[in-house]
Amino acid sequence: MAYKGELLDVRARLDSLRLHLSEKIGQHFIVDPSVIRKVVSLVQPGAEVIEIGAGIGHISDLIAQRAGELTAIEIDPRFEPLLEEVAGRHSNVKFIIGDASRFPFQRQRPSEGFQQVLGNIPFHIIEPLIRKLVGAPINEIDLITGDRFATEIQAGPESPDYGKLALITQTFFDSEVIGSFPPQAAYPPPRTGFKLIRLLPKEAEGIQAEKDSRILSRLVQTEGQRNSIRQVIEQALAEDRKGLGTLSKREFHQKNRSDFRKRAKTWARSANNGMPDFSTDRNRFGRHSPQAKTDNLGVPDQILNSTFSKLDNSQVRALVLALRSALQSHRI
Repeated sequence: MAYKGELLDVRARLDSLRLHLSEKIGQHFIVDPSVIRKVVSLVQPGAEVIEIGAGIGHISDLIAQRAGELTAIEIDPRFEPLLEEVAGRHSNVKFIIGDASRFPFQRQRPSEGFQQVLGNIPFHIIEPLIRKLVGAPINEIDLITGDRFATEIQAGPESPDYGKLALITQTFFDSEVIGSFPPQAAYPPPRTGFKLIRLLPKEAEGIQAEKDSRILSRLVQTEGQRNSIRQVIEQALAEDRKGLGTLSKREFHQKNRSDFRKRAKTWARSANNGMPDFSTDRNRFGRHSPQAKTDNLGVPDQILNSTFSKLDNSQVRALVLALRSALQSHRI
């Protein structure tokens, strides 16, 4: 299938380097001209674009004509000669040979311009990639990926398709399917069709405004840490009781220090008048304590005592359903 202008036949480009694509790492290049036009039309004129999965550069060539700057990432070093040809035609293009899931999105400099991520993403890197994009200075993310991703990120906790990927995506992004294409639009054709999905990062204030979002966002952010599910939820509930749950980080620490000073003065006065009896306070407030509330979730201790990173998808579903049920019934 030939393209007009600077685009060459994908098969011819691959044949020129005697390359065979690997399904193992999800190499399926978009070859349908209408799909390519749709993808390129998403690029905001003058935007700073990070393209994931540049491949042979046939779409990068067109993105460069609309973008202000293009940083294109490709994991397969065999394509480097073809990508260098594209870079030679455009002064605003930089190619990186490496794994996009390890790219430092979080450390990208803030910009007054529009920052956009665009890419053709194999399913096996979707979850680590989405994690990396949480909180990054990105305005819009447009991803081409298999039907399975669209199904999972749109699933509710009642669905067997719901898991960590859905939890992370729904907590931190608004998502929308903006295109659906058959397998024949790619070469070699994948086993299923694929979707074009837009992710728009949610504002931090919006996430903090909802109690379930505050707790779930905390759980996701403990990935790789030793905090148990119980500890994370109890800490979030304790901060809500103090009015800390919706504060900025700076405001949180200021209020925390202020509260500590007040408690220290109270303890000092009590010490001067004799040791206070805490048993009454414990009986009075124990049933409202964060620990008592986590016990009301109805979640097995196996889940509560585990870390978020060790939960499987079925455990994530059970936790989210229990948490939302407890919030709706005001048990926590």
